[in-house]
Amino acid sequence: MPEEPMMTEAQRDELKTLCQKADVPDKSGELVTQEGAQHFIDDLKKQLAQRKCSLGPHRIATLSLRLC
Repeated sequence: MPEEPMMTEAQRDELKTLCQKADVPDKSGELVTQEGAQHFIDDLKKQLAQRKCSLGPHRIATLSLRLC
C-alpha cells in the first residue's frame, strides 16, 4: 500500500494560523497526511465562520470598535 503524502508547508502554515484564530491547540506540528490536514483546515474554517455568524452584525460592529 503506497504511503499518502504528508501535510505541505502551506497547509502547516494555514493550520497554525487557523488554530490561533480559533483559540484551539496548534495542530500544525502533528504528523498528518495532506488529506488529514485539509480536514482539520476545513473544520476550523467552518468553526470560525459559525462563530462569526453567531455574533451578528451589531456584535461584530461593537467588537470592531473596541479593537480600534
